[in-house]
Amino acid sequence: MDLVQRRDQLRARFAELQWDLGGLAYEMAIRDHIRLEVLVRHAAQLQDVDAELGEVERILHGLRRAAQRRSRVLLAVRAAAAAASFQPRDRRRAALAPSPPGQPAFARLFWLAGTHRQLRPPSRRTGPRPIVIGS
Repeated sequence: MDLVQRRDQLRARFAELQWDLGGLAYEMAIRDHIRLEVLVRHAAQLQDVDAELGEVERILHGLRRAAQRRSRVLLAVRAAAAAASFQPRDRRRAALAPSPPGQPAFARLFWLAGTHRQLRPPSRRTGPRPIVIGS
């Protein structure tokens, strides 16, 4: 049985049991003859259905979240592949080539991402130096 169908059945059963419990309590109250063991038995049935309904809803929520995560990962992979296909040929070759000696491997990734310009140290100030008095 499909989980969505099971959830719908449990929701209907829960609403029915809740309605029956309320009606039972009302009928007992107007007759001034409340039998607690009967109310407790019906409330226990309602709790069992509620627990099963909660479990099915948790499973469905987890499946939905997993599908969302999977689709986000697939979108990211497709976007990266599309971006790589539009890069100039020399950048694609550089992605496959090993890093030159003395250059860390992650620097190539910054260059491929186009952020290599931001990695340069800021230029030194030009202008008068501050005057230091003392030693």
